[in-house]
Amino acid sequence: MNVAFCIYEGMTALDFVGAYDPITRLDRMEFMSISWDICAQTETVSANRLEFTVDRVEPDLGDYDLIFIPGGYATRDLRHERRSSSGFEQPQAVRI
Repeated sequence: MNVAFCIYEGMTALDFVGAYDPITRLDRMEFMSISWDICAQTETVSANRLEFTVDRVEPDLGDYDLIFIPGGYATRDLRHERRSSSGFEQPQAVRI
């Protein structure tokens, strides 16, 4: 499984780390094979006075099986924008 952790300025660091640790631990403890990238629109992202270094800048998210976007107060401003300042587009509704 290939995972993209998509981070952005203003995210809540705990929301990112709280998912990153157990998901990546599945691979480190050899429960299942997982590869992952920390993705963003810039090479570094600041959140809660922490700075995160990014693996891939603006990757094609279609290459991933799981896309994780952490929450935080910044999402309240971003949710009404078609393409947010964090670079993520809101998904289109799909009729099944």
